[in-house]
This record gives sequence, C-alpha cells and structure tokens, in this order.
Amino acid sequence: MLKKWIKKVSGAQKQSSDVRTANTSRKPSAGTKNTASQQAAAKHQGQKPSSKKNSANRQRPVKEQKPKKAWDIKEFSVPEVEGKTRFHDLSLHVELMQAIHQMGFDYCTPIQAKSLPHTLQGLDIIGKAQTGTGKTAAFLLTIIDQILSHPITDERFIGEPRALIIAPTRELVAQIADDAKKLCACSDLRVVSLVGG
Repeated sequence: MLKKWIKKVSGAQKQSSDVRTANTSRKPSAGTKNTASQQAAAKHQGQKPSSKKNSANRQRPVKEQKPKKAWDIKEFSVPEVEGKTRFHDLSLHVELMQAIHQMGFDYCTPIQAKSLPHTLQGLDIIGKAQTGTGKTAAFLLTIIDQILSHPITDERFIGEPRALIIAPTRELVAQIADDAKKLCACSDLRVVSLVGG
C-alpha cells in the first residue's frame, strides 16, 4: 500500500511539474499578466518577459552606436592668467584633463598650484589649507596621473588595487571616493570605497 501511495504522489508531482514547464514556456496571451515564475522562466529562456503595457512582445529596434569621437585637449582652452596655474601647465594625462574639463575647473587652487608640481615629480609633501580649497583633488590628481601614465602590462589579479587611500571618517571616505570617481570618469580606472563599523 505504501508503494502504491508513493507511486501516486510521485506521478502527481511529475504531472504538475510537466504542467508548470508547459505553462512557463508559453507566451502569455494579450491581456494576461505575467506571474513571477513566468517572467523568470522567460528570462531564463532568453525572452523578455511581457508586461501589460507591451503585451505584443514587440522588440525594440537596435540603435546603431556611433563611434566615440576622441577627445582633444584643444577643446579645453584656458587662457593664461598671471598669478594662476592652469592644469595645462602641469602636463597631466589627457584622460585626466578631460575629466577636469567636464568638472568645470580651469585653474588650480593655491594649495594645488603649490603642491602638484612637486607631487607629480614623485616627491612627498605635507599641506595645510582650509576646507573646500582642493586638498583632496591635489593628492587624487597625483595618484590618478601616476596610474594612467604608468599602466601595468604584466599579469595582474582581478581586483588588485593600484592605490590605497585611508581616511579617518565615513564621511571623508565618501567625499574622497566621489571626487575620485569624477576624476576617473574618462578613464577605465575604477574606484571602490570600503568602510567599517
């Protein structure tokens, strides 16, 4: 009797799984709403799940992507002004210059003008300035320019960092990461921030 019951239950499970498979492989008719399992099955089979708005399962035409026009430093024209240092005067990497242009900066702040000529040559420096004067950008520009100017050609592990910046507070980490992402926007460099506690 137990064997008969097991056979009956396994047969019912097989039949219900066959029905489930059959239901998920069908496209829903117009006016029916997809269930989560139908959408998952459609996604698994490479179909786009339909919605009530797009019940005809129309495919969007593929847009031709235009090749990106190479950015030229000539697009970032900044006149020389006595007493001000232009980013052009620092011989920064072109991808970094494009990001600076997109961010809307033309001239270095005083702390940047005094520190960047030294740090870009590989020298260490200690600087002190008020909040909002560009200290973060000063050290980020040096790091990013160094990485872009000296790409690694040897084999590397995935996720292996090229630079590590340590900050004392969560807020400062977020600010540094945000600035770094903006400065790396025109390159293939990635910025990752990690915070604890």
